[in-house]
Amino acid sequence: MYYETNKAGEIKDVSPQRISSVIEYAKPAVVSVRTPCGDELTISDISIDVRANGIHILLDCPEAERMED
Repeated sequence: MYYETNKAGEIKDVSPQRISSVIEYAKPAVVSVRTPCGDELTISDISIDVRANGIHILLDCPEAERMED
């Protein structure tokens, strides 16, 4: 696993640039997310959106479908 440490040897906080760097460094064939039921969904795009209530990391997963309770 690729990670960076500060001068004290502690792992640095993740920044948007590091997310991109890790994906580029690892050169994965597929980037995916795992659902609570164990399914894996392919992430086709990642965007970072700065909003009034914080920073949102948005993962586009075209094969995901919303289920209403």
